[in-house]
Amino acid sequence: RMRTQLVWEDEIPPPDDPNLTNVIWAICFSPDGAIAIIAVGDRIVMYETQNYSVTKIMKGHSMTVYCLAFSKDGKRFASGGADKRVIIWSSQGDGLRKYNHNSSIQCLSYNPVLQTLASGTGEDFGLWFPEQSNVVKHKIGSKCLACDWSPDGQILAIGLFDGTILLRDKEGNSLGEIHRKASVWCLQFNPVKQESTDNVLVVGSWDQTLSLWKISGGSSFSNIGSDKVLKGDPCDISFFNTGEYFTVAGSDKQITLWTKDGVLLGKVGEHKDWIWNASVKPKSQVILSGSNDGTLKAHQIIFSIVHGLYQDRYAHRELMTDVLIQHLVTETRVRIRCRDYVKKIAIYKD
Repeated sequence: RMRTQLVWEDEIPPPDDPNLTNVIWAICFSPDGAIAIIAVGDRIVMYETQNYSVTKIMKGHSMTVYCLAFSKDGKRFASGGADKRVIIWSSQGDGLRKYNHNSSIQCLSYNPVLQTLASGTGEDFGLWFPEQSNVVKHKIGSKCLACDWSPDGQILAIGLFDGTILLRDKEGNSLGEIHRKASVWCLQFNPVKQESTDNVLVVGSWDQTLSLWKISGGSSFSNIGSDKVLKGDPCDISFFNTGEYFTVAGSDKQITLWTKDGVLLGKVGEHKDWIWNASVKPKSQVILSGSNDGTLKAHQIIFSIVHGLYQDRYAHRELMTDVLIQHLVTETRVRIRCRDYVKKIAIYKD
């Protein structure tokens, strides 16, 4: 069975400024997982992730920092907040440049191929092109809440307060729209295309639902299965870098683990207050989460082996919901897709 272990916990005290809080709005890892950056108050706290010790505290914003994003090449990261400013930092935490919007920055995402930075606000979204050092802004009709690029860097998905999901190309041109019944607070593309050339987008809406979408070329899309009913409003979705699993966290104060197909596997951990962000550490099974009360927690997921043997037939669980049966002599294999959490396996002659 799946087990989880709390491997680290810390509580960030409230800042001296009475206008700021110790709410942890955002968590982001460097692509190699060696660095974690945390947004709390007007500060950005950098941790090394071997022992989770603080290596640097950055103060470039004059108001609350809401969002963070690391570039896929690991050379820089960006922060945005209530002061309407986006700051681009080196991976060591040195300020490189900044640009402004006309309203607070709500979300950030780096293109995994082109390194273009998307920034979403209450009235528009911007695209910063490093090679041109300019920002192209596009007006929208509702407040941006979340954004993410497809793994090939061709599609930008933007979740809005009015329940719309905008699909844009790499230059910001419209490809299509998906409409949900409530605000889209979080969304993320599967970072790996699984058995298809289509992109898969997971969407969390504030009617306490989770939905999966297959997107072909940006203009063609379809719902995968039925909506998943949650126990609270989802605030964050984070994929494992293998694309096989993702986590969901939110107002129910829990972190839950799901398969890429939307099968709930169980609870990873919990906090005493809302969880605004739970980020999977790259190349690991550790989830770092931050809550409304300033608490940080790191949970380790441990997957046990589930298998069975009878004469020359060996079966084992794969990806938590599949069973792979192997003939040990001929080495032929058969996969059974159970589409549910496989807890035990037994092989016997009927």
